[in-house]
Amino acid sequence: MRSNPKDQQAELLQESASHGNTSLVYHAQKLMVLEEGGLPYQLRTACSALLDTIGQVSFGGKLQHAFTAHPKIDAASQYMFSFGYSVESKPYCMRSVYDPAGVDGC
Repeated sequence: MRSNPKDQQAELLQESASHGNTSLVYHAQKLMVLEEGGLPYQLRTACSALLDTIGQVSFGGKLQHAFTAHPKIDAASQYMFSFGYSVESKPYCMRSVYDPAGVDGC
């Protein structure tokens, strides 16, 4: 019996050891480090300009797929657009839109 593709995606994300070593984005008052293979990680600046890892960002549990390392933020609306992909299960490409507060918009 095959498991649900969304469950498979969630399992892969939980198992992912994302390094967040590709890019940074600041959105919804969060500084996040990104890579193509997993969820973003939120950082905060600590004393002496050191960075501290807060944890993975799933936008309230709504992000159920890998997050691109290169999201785009619309300058006028401040909505952030992203996508994720998987070569292992359908859907192979997913997209997400987040409003300026970081809530899943679509």
